[in-house]
Amino acid sequence: LPSELNNALLSLSAIIKGSMHPGYIVTANSVTLGVTRRNQAGYKQIKLQPKAGVSGDWSTEPGCFGFPKISGYGAICGHMLVDTGIKYMILGLPVARRPAPIANGTIPNGTRIAIHAPKNTGSALSSDFTVGDGAPATPAAVRWANDKQAFFNTGRNLIAKFRYLFDAGSGKVGFKRSI
Repeated sequence: LPSELNNALLSLSAIIKGSMHPGYIVTANSVTLGVTRRNQAGYKQIKLQPKAGVSGDWSTEPGCFGFPKISGYGAICGHMLVDTGIKYMILGLPVARRPAPIANGTIPNGTRIAIHAPKNTGSALSSDFTVGDGAPATPAAVRWANDKQAFFNTGRNLIAKFRYLFDAGSGKVGFKRSI
């Protein structure tokens, strides 16, 4: 089975039988199962690429993260995942590519982080926060993961600021600002 079918929100009998378009919308207050043209209105969307070798599965969306207050350190682009199961954020990058003042462990409070998807300001998703500021959209913590390719996992706090759409049938994700 494609990995999407391991997702409980995409394993409903109506989706499996084809009477409901596969996908969902997650907001700070609700989850909508099944997507329609109407409930997708107003979302800035990103087309996903098919996952190589897995029919009906999609690669994660492209995205960038950066540290706007660290001089000489531009945005790092790779892939991102909106993960509603964790309250912290994960940044994946080899140690050698990380900014020296914050290269190891947990990113310190007071660090400004910007995220964009797919790549630039004005994209489907553009947001920033200061680690430790306590705002609803700020992750509880931000941690490094040693990975060969750049990626980031937003954690669930992003949902406080943006509604998240996943259209598994058409291979799209979308964002709509909530606050």
